[in-house]
Amino acid sequence: MILCALTFMLSACSEDGIRLGKCGDNLTWMQNKAGVVVVSGSGAMYSEAFKDMQNMTAVFLPEGLTEIGNDAFYNCILLEGVFIPSTVNTIGECAFENCPNLTRVSFAGDKAPTIGKDAFKNVDFDVEFALPSTTAKEHVTALKGCGLDEVVAFML
Repeated sequence: MILCALTFMLSACSEDGIRLGKCGDNLTWMQNKAGVVVVSGSGAMYSEAFKDMQNMTAVFLPEGLTEIGNDAFYNCILLEGVFIPSTVNTIGECAFENCPNLTRVSFAGDKAPTIGKDAFKNVDFDVEFALPSTTAKEHVTALKGCGLDEVVAFML
């Protein structure tokens, strides 16, 4: 493997352009040429794990992920969508701040995670939140105060 001069924690580049790294004590990630990141493992994600990864277009988070760290996806300007697995208990402060192309956030599970201050500040004005119908009210309450002027949600 050829090491790349990247600002990401513990990352490397293979000769075919696929990037790899670690984003938690028990979490690793892989990014393909199209900018799609797949996270594997379980546990908490580091703060600033993907901060300023400006070529990330989508991210797939695994069941078993328990926490999205502060500023984890801060300034990922091409990120368009994210699915939050049911095992996530906490979304840190500013986790998705300044992701202007983030247009869809889908939540799974019966319990809304705790969402930190400004977690979704400066995202797309028309961002949609897909929420489980059984817990939609709880999720909307959790989303208030996280940097959004208004919460536009629809039920799954």
